[in-house]
Amino acid sequence: MVSVSISSEFSAVARGIHLALQVTMLPLSKEQLALLAEKLCDAANLAAGTLIFGQFLSEHPFSLTLALSGVGLWLFMTAIAVVFVRRSEGS
Repeated sequence: MVSVSISSEFSAVARGIHLALQVTMLPLSKEQLALLAEKLCDAANLAAGTLIFGQFLSEHPFSLTLALSGVGLWLFMTAIAVVFVRRSEGS
């Protein structure tokens, strides 16, 4: 019973992401989408750098959880940027 609940939650999230990518408040031009993708990559690099390499600058012990969160956030943001680049080139 739990697996059905988790599966329905993931499908709801997937539908929400799909809708968010299709419907925007303002239509963006190709140039604006390309710029947004570029800046999203910059933000992804900053987030990963902060969560992974920033730990070495603190006095706290290295946290694998924070490092993996940084990698995951970087992957997520980069994937969104790739979607924006494909949309700017294709439409």
